[in-house]
Amino acid sequence: MKPDGQNIKIEQVRELNHTLSFPPVTGSYRVSVIHQAATMTAEAANAFLKTLEEPPPQNILVLTTTEPFDLLPTLVSRCQRVAFQPLPVEEMAQWLIREKGVDSASAGILSKASEGSLGVALKILGSDFLDQRRQWLHDLETLFSASKAAALQTAVRSTEGKNRWGLRFSDTGETGLTDMLDTWETWYRDLLVVQTGGSRGLILNADIQDRLEAAVSRFETDGLIQSIFVLDQALNDLKRMRNPSLVMENAVLTLKRFASAG
Repeated sequence: MKPDGQNIKIEQVRELNHTLSFPPVTGSYRVSVIHQAATMTAEAANAFLKTLEEPPPQNILVLTTTEPFDLLPTLVSRCQRVAFQPLPVEEMAQWLIREKGVDSASAGILSKASEGSLGVALKILGSDFLDQRRQWLHDLETLFSASKAAALQTAVRSTEGKNRWGLRFSDTGETGLTDMLDTWETWYRDLLVVQTGGSRGLILNADIQDRLEAAVSRFETDGLIQSIFVLDQALNDLKRMRNPSLVMENAVLTLKRFASAG
């Protein structure tokens, strides 16, 4: 089961509950996977709670989510958590080069942008992510010298014709606002690495390292940390179906404020 549009709805949960009431047709067990379980509406989660508490015999329920804290605590408390470790960046990059014919520079970007998930890397590979990423980073880098009016235009432009969910949360293969915000967050993370003297091997956007080193003087450490919090909040607001234009306007103006005059 996966989201029908943007959420897993109560009708889907009721259908799953009905299916689970019958014994498996083949094999000893039925395994039901609830993809992106955090997208369940409150009504759907509550309807699923009883089944999760007392699953019918011969049924195994698997809930997947990128962030367990986005699930209702009542659901989390009734699950056994199984954490999957990300694949090593170098190993994934070599696989993309060998099996998909990706050039080494793009393979490095894909393996880091996907955070160790091969499935996400393949989604990114089949999309316009690499081209969009260049534009997203350019928009962010020019945000701090832009006027307030120009910053607001950046916010408006970022939402025009865009789906909000992006590659991690959708099967459409289209990039979206969540991809842009994730990319912006890696930029701030990289600035923290540079500013604190971390290993350059930790930099996710290694292809723009010289630009990162030039930009870092604009920020205090606290401003970088607060900017990451702003982007996390924007991502959460989008998941909660807040107005994308208002979310982005608030985000870009707050990010602009955290850049020091340095």
